[in-house]
Amino acid sequence: MNNNKVIIALNSLTIYELNRLQKFINSPYFNINDQITSHFEYLFNSIKKENIDTLDKNTLWKHTFPKKPFNDTKLRKLNTDLLKLIEEFLSIEGLQQNPLHKANYLLKAIADKKIEKLYNSTISTVKRLSNYQLEKPASYYYYQYQIEKNIFNLTSEFERKTKSKTELSNFNISSIAENLDIFFLSEKMRYLNTLLTWKNVTKHEETIQFEDDLLKQIKNIDYKAYPPLYIHYIIYLSTVEPDNDSHYQELVSNIKAHINTFPKEEAKGIFEAAINYCVRKANSGQSKYLEELFNLYNIGLESEVILVNGEITPTSFRNICFCSLRLEKYQWTEDFINKFSPKLNEKYRSNAVTFNLARVFWYKKEFEKVIELLRDVEYEDILYNINSKITLLSVYYELDEFEAFESLVQSFKAFLRRQKAMPDKRKLNYSNFIKYSDRLSKINAGDSDKIKLFKTDLEKEKLVSSKFWLLEKAEELAG
Repeated sequence: MNNNKVIIALNSLTIYELNRLQKFINSPYFNINDQITSHFEYLFNSIKKENIDTLDKNTLWKHTFPKKPFNDTKLRKLNTDLLKLIEEFLSIEGLQQNPLHKANYLLKAIADKKIEKLYNSTISTVKRLSNYQLEKPASYYYYQYQIEKNIFNLTSEFERKTKSKTELSNFNISSIAENLDIFFLSEKMRYLNTLLTWKNVTKHEETIQFEDDLLKQIKNIDYKAYPPLYIHYIIYLSTVEPDNDSHYQELVSNIKAHINTFPKEEAKGIFEAAINYCVRKANSGQSKYLEELFNLYNIGLESEVILVNGEITPTSFRNICFCSLRLEKYQWTEDFINKFSPKLNEKYRSNAVTFNLARVFWYKKEFEKVIELLRDVEYEDILYNINSKITLLSVYYELDEFEAFESLVQSFKAFLRRQKAMPDKRKLNYSNFIKYSDRLSKINAGDSDKIKLFKTDLEKEKLVSSKFWLLEKAEELAG
């Protein structure tokens, strides 16, 4: 029964959430079906005893219907009804965590019921909640829009028409429009940035309508007064104008000032925008951004903004190791692997640790250990897979294992040809590494003409993975 939706949902809850769910299901306001209550209690106790995964349908049926023959249809109906209650509980839990959302429903209910004596006190409560709201992403302005709209609706159409011009000047229509505009512009800017990011990773032809109008509207307002809009607009500028370093500096400044006002998932995306900027700069040969990147990673680890639900992704794990190793912080990298590997999802942990330890040995020039770790490992993550091949190819070169080197060159080329969804620029980056490493392997030490031509051609290339290693090997051949 491990794929049963009710069991999956219950297993996802913490013990504190399960205890609240128990109170919810036992409340006659939400549930008056004793069979559902009995069914839930048995499942709840099974979770506490840690034997829920071993339950079968007959056992569940006998608990709730001990004197009736097994009926699979009725049991499925019971599970469906319980699942609906669990879903309702989760929606209420979400509502409880968003006081502004609750306040909006209260305002609307008071307006619908025309409870005039509660108008002023409710409006005061809502505004107090707004002032104490710590997280203020784009959705904050949407809730403000709803609040202002509901306040506006507290006054009947008749009352609005009979007010004097002086009283009408106090109407909040401008606030309604302003909050809606900021929400709209911020969210659209955020998804435009997401689209640009995806276009760098995969072949993606999707576009956003009215992009030029969006940018024009942002420029025409004081966007710096609204952190969600300001930050996502700066991210956009740093992407489309990468040579203007001031955009990046503004982004980092705003991250330090406002990152705690965003939900964790959005904060991580903002933080990664700054990281990606440094990565692009470092990959283009601007080594000062490596130290900048390392500092960002430390901030992200200390604040845990780089984590997702308490876990570090295999991609972040790999990138942090790459950065620290490029800076020759070998002991720091090993300490990081040991400390943060438990925060990797168990599904990816073994491969991630194996690969990144192999990279530590690669930088320490302990190449035999690299081969021992990587030779027989296949990675589901395509970037881990590619970087593993790049590492192995360089190791075979270092150890003069040219038969293995040639074999891997051919299989690596075939592998890249199969990656139809990979963007052309990214594929060229890896193809160029194969081309230049293969060319390097055929140059004799001291052949100054070929070495000079190799370095000249390589330095002209903008897209070559591990370019620093190829240049270093060319220098060694030159003597």
